[in-house]
Amino acid sequence: MSTPQGRIPLPRIPQLPAPVPFPILAFLAPIIAAALMWALTRSPFVLMFAFLGPVVALATMGDARRRAHMDWRQQQVLFGEDYVNTLRAIDAAHESERTERDRRVPPSTTLVASPVRDSERWRLEEGEYLNVRLGTGRLPSSVTLEEGPSARPHAKPGRARTSLRRTSRSKVQPIPSLEELRTHASTLTEAPVIVDARWGIGVCGPRAEGVALANSIAVQLAAGLSPLATQLHVKFDSATTLDWAHELPHFVGEVDSLASKQSAGPEAGHFAELSFHRPSGRTDALLCVSDDEFSLPRDCRVVISVAGSRARIVRHPEAEFPNIFVHDYISDRQARRFAITLKRAARDWFANGSHSLPERVAFCDLISTPRPESVLRDDNRGQRETGRASLAATVGVGVNGPVTIDLVADGPHAIIGGTTGSGKSEVLVTWVLALAARFSPTDVNFLLVDFKGGAAFAPVQRLPHTVGVLTDLDPPAARRAILSLQAELRRREQILAAAHARSISELPHDTELPRLLIIVDEFAAMVTSFIDMHDLFADLAARGRSLGIHLILCTQRPAGTIRDAILANCTLRVSLRVNNSADSIAVVGSPDAAQIPKEVPGRCLLQRGGCTAESVQWAMAGDADARDMATQFSGHSAAIRRPWLDPLPVILDHRAVPRVALPAVAFGLTDIPEEQRQVAAVYDPIHDGNLVIVGSHRSGKSTLLATIAATERESMVVPSNPEGAWDAVTELLDAVRAGSAPSLVLVDDLDLILGRFGPEHESAFVDRLMMLAREAPRVGTALVFTASVVRGRVQTISALCTSTLVLRMRDKHDHVLVGGEQADFCAELPSGGGFWRGHRIQVTFSTPLPPLLSDHSPNLECAPGETIFVVSPRPTAVRGRLEVMGKVVSLDVTRALHDVTAGLRVDRGLEPTIVLCDPDAWLSQSTLFGSQRTRGRLVFHDCSLTEFRSLARSREIPPPVDSSLDTVVVLHPDGRMNRALLPSM
Repeated sequence: MSTPQGRIPLPRIPQLPAPVPFPILAFLAPIIAAALMWALTRSPFVLMFAFLGPVVALATMGDARRRAHMDWRQQQVLFGEDYVNTLRAIDAAHESERTERDRRVPPSTTLVASPVRDSERWRLEEGEYLNVRLGTGRLPSSVTLEEGPSARPHAKPGRARTSLRRTSRSKVQPIPSLEELRTHASTLTEAPVIVDARWGIGVCGPRAEGVALANSIAVQLAAGLSPLATQLHVKFDSATTLDWAHELPHFVGEVDSLASKQSAGPEAGHFAELSFHRPSGRTDALLCVSDDEFSLPRDCRVVISVAGSRARIVRHPEAEFPNIFVHDYISDRQARRFAITLKRAARDWFANGSHSLPERVAFCDLISTPRPESVLRDDNRGQRETGRASLAATVGVGVNGPVTIDLVADGPHAIIGGTTGSGKSEVLVTWVLALAARFSPTDVNFLLVDFKGGAAFAPVQRLPHTVGVLTDLDPPAARRAILSLQAELRRREQILAAAHARSISELPHDTELPRLLIIVDEFAAMVTSFIDMHDLFADLAARGRSLGIHLILCTQRPAGTIRDAILANCTLRVSLRVNNSADSIAVVGSPDAAQIPKEVPGRCLLQRGGCTAESVQWAMAGDADARDMATQFSGHSAAIRRPWLDPLPVILDHRAVPRVALPAVAFGLTDIPEEQRQVAAVYDPIHDGNLVIVGSHRSGKSTLLATIAATERESMVVPSNPEGAWDAVTELLDAVRAGSAPSLVLVDDLDLILGRFGPEHESAFVDRLMMLAREAPRVGTALVFTASVVRGRVQTISALCTSTLVLRMRDKHDHVLVGGEQADFCAELPSGGGFWRGHRIQVTFSTPLPPLLSDHSPNLECAPGETIFVVSPRPTAVRGRLEVMGKVVSLDVTRALHDVTAGLRVDRGLEPTIVLCDPDAWLSQSTLFGSQRTRGRLVFHDCSLTEFRSLARSREIPPPVDSSLDTVVVLHPDGRMNRALLPSM
């Protein structure tokens, strides 16, 4: 039976069968039928059917009662089976509870049998519950019984009859009470009785039984509390045998011995007290044993009275406990043997008495000797030990005195592991200051990488050795600097090759090449932000020894973060306090770092080159130490080369950009950190083809277009209004086909220009622009346009561009959509900052292009004797302006066209004639209009596209016009179209 989360369903109680009613209808039906048949046949024989009524009724009633009885017996059988299954489920849940309690608080008999090297010993942290087991008794259980139907399905009728047949001869037992199940489920028998020893435990009763229980409790306390974090003070009389506590590694001394009680004789009462203290003086646990309750101190808030094998909790400040339980006991011999085991474990696990190490070592005490003056002067490099041969630094104190680590001899690289609060950042600061105390900035430089906010290395940023501090607060700058290390590797290789040296230690003294120490605090956070950094650091780890580059990688769990390619080259290991033995073994090959107490920051295990780890108390440096160290180098004036170039300027003057030969265009600077170079950002129309520039508002798109337009190349800027853009693209298409197009065609804010067109004009304009983008490169012309987003029609045109330049975008999705790398996205890029060919660029500052509006439409003119036809939905509004050109004749639906034009003479010496009408008038006389259509020009004013196509009888789209300027479309007899302006009055 399934019992999820301690919930067990109760079995369903059998329901008594309902009374079977007398079948009245079955009784009356045969009688009524017989009466009707007799009335029809008058035969006395049919009356015999009336006797079937009572027979059928009695048979039906008997069969119903038989079935009800069978169901009742079947329910009893099923209930009995469910009852037994429920009992078994309760017992299984109880056993699971006992097992869980035993797992959390093992019995003392299990502890005394544990080996010397037990990875689960001394695991308690400060502030955790200090639970100890007293014995076994009856406790409330967490198992609950739920009301409702049993989980067992109902049996089928056939199966029910079979079960009944099998049990029909046996007597069905009475139904047990569900209260018995509830009582059984609510009580956990033989359950471990557990109390928190932080309350203080007092044991009273006969000496033998009381001491046996006290031995059991003391064994659990000694196995849970680390001797490095806890000290044991005892006081007892000679009548007790708790003197085995002297053998515990926690023992520091006896206080107020009660040996004087020997004079009281064998009948005198016994007393003993074991007190576990933190170094700060706070009491972790108190255990007292006495012959009576009144002899116990008030600090014992949990009082246990023993009598034989039974015991009861007399007093407890919080919980209710069983009155009687069977207490655990440990003999004096078992306890003494266990204490000796713990002493061996403490001696072996904590590196031959590391508990004797000081809890804190001040950096100023460790670096007490004055630094030689030659360290501060660069003119004495040949008279002192330089960083070429050694990077030795005294960082702490071990069992045998000060501990010195040499990154050259012990490294070349180091790994530091430790959980939060173990002192990783402090260890790094101390190591940096210890190196600065011995070597000048011309010997060693520090590149500090802090991916925990940047505050960890604040004390050492002022050192002249520090060439940079990279933090997660500026990911692009951090990524740029780290990538520059690839170029630093190549630069150092070139220096070694030029000097015919195999490693940095073989270089001549006059060669300026300090060792570079890269220190990363929280390596896991860095590689999470920059996934490709693992390959770079693997390369640094593999080639760093000969090139003078050293790594100190700090993280919480090195085994789960740092790849084997890096770990294999990190022979220097430091493990501060970790959460479990597996993490400790992964770093230093020993589980001992998991036992380092929380109260001793800087305590660590140090392993060099695969040797046995040694216990070290690392020195702790403060801000004052860093200030003093920086002051010693205040006179240092030698220039320190950083392994990367300065970032691109926010405002870039065009004079700072190298000039390039035509037809290429230099529009900014490109930052190549992996090569430590900044070169001109060049666009070559011949090789790069059409170019799309994408960026959000005020990202520098127009500035970049103006920079390109300011070059000596022949270029044409497409106007921003629909009319000018339409005409310009049309002219460019003709010029491309004629072979006389300019080298560059520049379009600013293409998405905004397209938005100003109507739907049909937009589609036609896009078709013309795409045609230009396809045909222009064949004659050496390139299309360059800018846009805020690449969607819809703009995306269709950008597909014909072979090059894309991405400036600052609003969000990462838009950045990736236009082809940018996800890792390159930065919403804080300055204006003009972007990415070109995979590298960061900065566009030169230039005055943006002004909004260019162009309208090449001439004024509408009419030659002498010429007749033109003007169609306008507002003929009255334009009549006055047309009369300036000549005679205006109005036409409406009631006036035939031939009546109007009959008297018109086409003579050059006569006054021009303008026939004015609305679209409906022309459409009503479409036949006559068709004959007159070829005689003169047709002018459309403010007509819709549908009206134009109906009158012009052409699917060709007219050029866009601005109705606010009274622009008209002129259709010539030969089919040509152009725009014109109505004359002023």
